[in-house]
Amino acid sequence: MTKKFVIGLMKVDVEGFESKVYNGATRLLQSGKVKLIEFEYATVGTYAIEDPIDILRKQGYCLLKYGFHKGPNRTDNLPKTDENLRDNVRDINHSKNQVNLLFGICNEGE
Repeated sequence: MTKKFVIGLMKVDVEGFESKVYNGATRLLQSGKVKLIEFEYATVGTYAIEDPIDILRKQGYCLLKYGFHKGPNRTDNLPKTDENLRDNVRDINHSKNQVNLLFGICNEGE
């Protein structure tokens, strides 16, 4: 008997290597078994290969909350989840170097 499992929250803290983690976990993310993903997003500089926000969007995830030093605790002025999400996230607060993001499966529970 195969056991079904669900990962309620996957916290990724790999200091700029998020893209490698998400690319390596493609099958897991596509399975829909990871309900929420939290990570710190650098709003300055660039990601070397592929932006983690783009990867998560391609896997069917949407931005649910964002925040700063207290973690992703805000939904006010939530950046629009569209093809410009990376720029929208960077525009949240120019005085911060990073922002904490919480992604979830798009349209989950609707």
